[in-house]
Amino acid sequence: MEEAATRQHAHANTVYHCLYAYYKLGYSRKHLAHIFNKSERTISNWIKVYETTGAYQRVNTVSKRQYTNDQRQ
Repeated sequence: MEEAATRQHAHANTVYHCLYAYYKLGYSRKHLAHIFNKSERTISNWIKVYETTGAYQRVNTVSKRQYTNDQRQ
């Protein structure tokens, strides 16, 4: 069961808490990887993305509407 959870995308709230623990509480990447059941590489990627973009959430893509307003009515 634990293995399945490590293969999924982390919720934005999880990433936020991880970044908070890293920057504000001073936890190491190794300790955070153990706490959040992720690899150290994943934790490093979260930190790198946050430092380069300033955002911790995944990008939301806007889907293109396939029908016009007239077709939807």
